[in-house]
Amino acid sequence: MGEMVDHGPYEQPSASFTGRTQELWQLADCFSDASSGNGRLALISGSAGIGKTALVQTFLNSLGDESSIVLRGSCTDLTTAPAYGPWLQILASYVSGADLPPIPDVLVQGTGMGGITSQAGLFEVAARFIADIATVRPAVILLEDLHWGDSASLGMLQYLARQLSRQRIMIIVTYRVEEVEADHPLFKVLPDLSREPVTKRLELQPIDRASQTELLVRNYGLSSPDRDRLVECLNRHSEGIPLYFWELLRDFEGSGILSFIGDQWRLGDLSRIRVPNMLIQMIERRLDRVLAHQRSVLETAAIIGASVDIDLWQRVADVSDSLLDEVVDRAIHAHLIRESANDYSVEFTHAMIRQAIYQRTSILRRRRTHRRIADLLMETGETNESTIAHHLRQAGDPRAADWLIAAGERAQRTYALQAAAERFSEAAELLANDESRQHERGWLSYRAARALRFSDVSRGLEYFEEVEKIGREVSDDVLTAYAMVDRGYLHGNLGSVRKGYEFVLVGNQAIDALPDDHFSSSSVRNWVADVVIRSPHVEMGDQEFLDRLGGRFNPRRSLLVLVSAIVGLLEHAIETGEAHYDQLAAITNPDHHILAPYADLCSGLGVAYSHLGKPEQAGNAFAEARAALQQLDHRALYASITYWELQHVVIPFRLDHASERRELAAQADKAARESNETLATGSESSITSFTLLWLEGRWEEARQRASGERSVIFLENQKHLEIALGHIARARGEFDTAWTHVYRVLPDSVATEHLDIELHVALEAQKLAAMTALDQQEYGNAERWIKALEKWLNWSGAVRGLSELELLRSRWYEQTGDSSRAMESARKALELAKSPRQPMPLIRALRQVGMLHLSKDQFDCALDCLNESLSLADACAVPYEQSLTRLTLAEALIRTGEEDRARSLLRAVWRTAEQLVASPTMARTREMLNQISPRRLPSSLGLTRRETDVLRLLSQGKQDPEIAKALFISRRTVNTHLSSIYRKLKVNNRTAAVVAAREFDLN
Repeated sequence: MGEMVDHGPYEQPSASFTGRTQELWQLADCFSDASSGNGRLALISGSAGIGKTALVQTFLNSLGDESSIVLRGSCTDLTTAPAYGPWLQILASYVSGADLPPIPDVLVQGTGMGGITSQAGLFEVAARFIADIATVRPAVILLEDLHWGDSASLGMLQYLARQLSRQRIMIIVTYRVEEVEADHPLFKVLPDLSREPVTKRLELQPIDRASQTELLVRNYGLSSPDRDRLVECLNRHSEGIPLYFWELLRDFEGSGILSFIGDQWRLGDLSRIRVPNMLIQMIERRLDRVLAHQRSVLETAAIIGASVDIDLWQRVADVSDSLLDEVVDRAIHAHLIRESANDYSVEFTHAMIRQAIYQRTSILRRRRTHRRIADLLMETGETNESTIAHHLRQAGDPRAADWLIAAGERAQRTYALQAAAERFSEAAELLANDESRQHERGWLSYRAARALRFSDVSRGLEYFEEVEKIGREVSDDVLTAYAMVDRGYLHGNLGSVRKGYEFVLVGNQAIDALPDDHFSSSSVRNWVADVVIRSPHVEMGDQEFLDRLGGRFNPRRSLLVLVSAIVGLLEHAIETGEAHYDQLAAITNPDHHILAPYADLCSGLGVAYSHLGKPEQAGNAFAEARAALQQLDHRALYASITYWELQHVVIPFRLDHASERRELAAQADKAARESNETLATGSESSITSFTLLWLEGRWEEARQRASGERSVIFLENQKHLEIALGHIARARGEFDTAWTHVYRVLPDSVATEHLDIELHVALEAQKLAAMTALDQQEYGNAERWIKALEKWLNWSGAVRGLSELELLRSRWYEQTGDSSRAMESARKALELAKSPRQPMPLIRALRQVGMLHLSKDQFDCALDCLNESLSLADACAVPYEQSLTRLTLAEALIRTGEEDRARSLLRAVWRTAEQLVASPTMARTREMLNQISPRRLPSSLGLTRRETDVLRLLSQGKQDPEIAKALFISRRTVNTHLSSIYRKLKVNNRTAAVVAAREFDLN
C-alpha cells in the first residue's frame, strides 16, 4: 500500500545495511538540492535483491524530524492493476492536515474528471497539488518497482520531472533492470527521463567482499577462520546480492550450519548448501519463460557448471544445433545465462540461478550426467583434475578419490595450499569407509594439515590430532611420530609454548626410534617435506637418497632445534643444531627434501647465536636460511625468517644501519603479502616488525595495526605488537595502559615459568614492566621485575639482555638514592653494550652514565657521554631516544651556561615529543625552557608590534577573547595575527607557539 510518512528523528542504518555509503551521499545531495528549490529525480536501478528498497529506506530514515513529507506508491506485477496505480496509492493514503492542502476533487476516485478534458490537464492539477504540499515542507515522492508501471503512471512521472527544476520536490524511482525489455513501456521512457537535467541515475552494484565481511562482523561473533570461510562461501554463492546474502544466512541458521553454541557463533560444514525456497520461487518465475522441452537442456548446463563450454554442453545433452540455439536464445532473453568473453562458452548470470536449476533436477539424472561429463573430459585429455574429481564425486563414482589426490598434488605444487588442503581432505573423507585404504587416508589427512598450517592454524591443529589418532589405529608409527611433531609446532604458534615444545621433543624421540630407512621412501619424503612451490629439483631413487645422507636422517630435528632456541634452551639448540648442520651442509646440490629442514635448522641456530651474543654467526645462519627458502620460493617461511632476522640480528646489533633494516623489512612485507594472497588467508596485514614501528616513531601506525586484521601466520608477532604498544603507552604517560599490554603478554606476571613463553618475548615484556614501575616510582614492584629478568637470563644463558639488566639496576639504585652503585651498574651496562656491540643499549647506557656524571657536576665527562649517545641515536634514526638524550644534554648545557644551544635542542625535543604525543617529555621540556633566561626577540623574525603583543599575552596563557579584550581588537583579528605568528615562528599550533614565546623577553 502507498503511504504518507511524516519523518521523526534521525535513525542509524540497521545492522544489516552496509556498502552503500556513496549512494546515500548522492541521495542526500539530491535532497539538499530539492530542499533549496532545485527539484531532483533519482532513478535507482539494479537486479532483484540488489538492495534498492533497503537503500531508499535507510535514506528516508536519515531525514531529520519534520524535514520532509514522504509520499509513497508502488507498482504491482498484476495485469489487473488500474491505470495510475502508484499515484492512486499515494492519494488514497494522503491525509490533509492543518498545514497540508486537501486533495483536489478531480483527483479523488469516483468524483469524475470535472472540467478537465485532457490527460495534460489532469497532470497539471496533480502537479499543482504536489507543489502546494511542497510549500509546507520538501516533498519526497517514492515510486517503487516501476518496471511494473503502466504507461499512464509513466506519463505522469515524465510530466512532473519536467516541472522539478523550480520545486521543492525529490522523486525517487526504483526498478529492476532485467525486467525492462525492449517492448516494456519504461524502456521507451528511460532515455527521456535520463536526459532531464534534474535526473541522477544510481545503478546499484553488488556489495564487495569487504562490506560482506563487515556485515558478518557486525552480526556474528565468529572466529577469524570461520568468518573467512563463511565470507568466501557467501561471496561465491550470493555474488554480492544482499537479498541472496541474507537468505543464505537465514537458511544456514535454520539448518544448523550456523549455530550459537555457548557464547559464540560457530560454523559447520558448508559443502552441502542449498538455495533457499524464497529464492527458488523468484528464479522459477524466470524459468517460466523457457519452454518445457528446453528445460532439460538447461538443466544439463547447470550440472556442467557456472561456465559452460558449448561443445561439451551439446555432447552431454546430445541435442541438435538448432535446439541448442533455441535454448541459448531463450535463456539469454530470460536473463538466465549470458555470453562469455570468448566464443566457446556461456555462463549463468548468477550462481543462485544455476544452483536453483541444479536442485530442481532429479538426483538420478544428476548422477548420470556428472559421470558422463567426467568420462567425456577424460576422453578429451582434460588436465583440470579438480573438475573431473568434482563430477566423479557428485556421481558417487569411486574414482573420485584418486582424482582428488591428483588435484591436491597439482595445487600443492603451485603453492595453492588452501585448495590442496581441501582436495586432500575430501579424498580422505571418501576413503573413510574403505578399510583397505585407511593407511592412505591417514597420510592424506596429514598432507591436508601440512597445507593448512599457514592459512588456518587452528584447523590444521585439529587435523594433526586426528592424523595422530588414525596413525595409532592403523599402527603407522611413521605417521604418528611426524603428526606429533607438527602438532607441537602448531601448539606453539597458537600460544601453548610449553605443550608445543613437549610434543616436538617427544615426536622427535619417536622419529629417532623409527627404522633408519623410514625416510628413504620417496612418497614419505614428499609428504613430510615442506611444500614444493616452483623450485626445480631432481627426484632421486630411495636408495640414492639414503646414500647421499650417509646414514640415518631425521628431518624434524631441525624443528626441535628451532623450537629449543625460541623457548630459551640455547645450549641444547646449539649442541643439537651444529651436529645436524654438519650432516646437512655436507650434501651437495640438496633438493627440496633437504632445503626445507635446512632452513628451519639455520633459523634455530640464528636465534640461539643471537641470544648468546654472537651476531656474526647469527647473521650468517639467517642468510643461509633465507637463501634456502628463496631457492624453494617459499614465501610464507621466507617472510617469517626475514622477520626473525630483523628481530634477532638487525635491531639488536645493527640498528644504526637504518637502510639495511628498512630493506629487510620491505622484503619481509613483500613476501608476507604474496604469501597471504596465495594462501588465501583473507588477511591484508604485513608482518613489519612492530619493534621497528615503536623505535622509528611510527606510533599511530602501530596503534592502527592493533585494531586491524592480523596475519594468522605470525602469531608471535602479535605479542611484539603488545610490547610495542606498551612502550608507546609508557612514553605517553599512560601507565595503566602500559601494564595492560604487559599482562597480555605475561598473564602470570613475574611468576611466568620458563618454557611457558618464547624467551625473546618474555625478556622484552619484563624490561618494559621494570621501566614502567620505575617511571611510577614503584620501587618494590620494579625490583621484582628486575629479579625476574635476571632469573630468565641466568636460566637461558643469554648474553643479549645483560646490558639492559644493568641499566635497570642503575636506574633503581639512582632513584633509591645509591648513586655509587648506580654508576657502577651504568658502567657495567656500557661495557656489556660494547661487547657485543648493541646500539640501543649503548645509547641508553651512555645517556645514563652522562646523567650520573651531571649529577656530580662532572660536566666534561657528562657532555662527552651525552654527545656520543646523541650521535649514535641520530645514526639509528630513533626519534624518541634522540629526544631523551637531547633533553639530558640540554640540561647539561643549561648548567654550563650554553643556553642558546640548550634552547635549540629543547625546541627540537618539543617538535618530536609533540608529534609522538609523549606528554611526560613535553612537560619536562616546558620546565627546562622556563629555567632559561629569556632572550630578546630577534628582529629577523619580522613580528610586528601588534603580533608581539599578541604573542606576549599568549605566553601568559591568555585565551583569544581575553587577548581581544586586552588589545581592543576583534577575535577574528586575533586569529589573523596568530596565523601570521605561527608562520613566522615556524610552528603549527598554539601550544608550540607558547613554548617558542617563552624563549624571548617580550616585555
